[in-house]
Amino acid sequence: MARVARIALDFALATAKVAKPAIGTAWQYAKIEMAPPFTTAYLAGRGGRKIEDFASNTANNFITTLKSMIRDIEAEQLRQIKLKEEAAKAALEKLRQAEEKKIKSKKVVAKKIPKKAQSPKVLKESKKRPPEKKPKKDPPKKTGPKRNRQKPKRRGKK
Repeated sequence: MARVARIALDFALATAKVAKPAIGTAWQYAKIEMAPPFTTAYLAGRGGRKIEDFASNTANNFITTLKSMIRDIEAEQLRQIKLKEEAAKAALEKLRQAEEKKIKSKKVVAKKIPKKAQSPKVLKESKKRPPEKKPKKDPPKKTGPKRNRQKPKRRGKK
């Protein structure tokens, strides 16, 4: 939704920036050419300036408001990204703490088992024997493709 709103605001801002000078030019033309005869003095004097200032300020406020809305949308997007990053960091930290607890619990369990619990014969044999190595298996030999030959079917005489 924010993306659609951002696109619409960008479009409105671009349109407002382009329309402002065009409207100013049209106003200047209308003030001289299209105004009734007795209103030209009013439009060229204080009243006309007040109208022009009001229109200009309104257009500038409109453009400023659009820019601030776009900035707000961008700030919100950045805030959402930061929140996601913080959540990911927190989850990663939880995983690390869980791993550390597992490692510590394994160490504690290993310390609790005394060496005297094992029989002395088993201890001596395990110290004397080198670890057994498993023989490596040879990979199966590849032979050519096997054909499954079937006898041709006999057709009866017609």
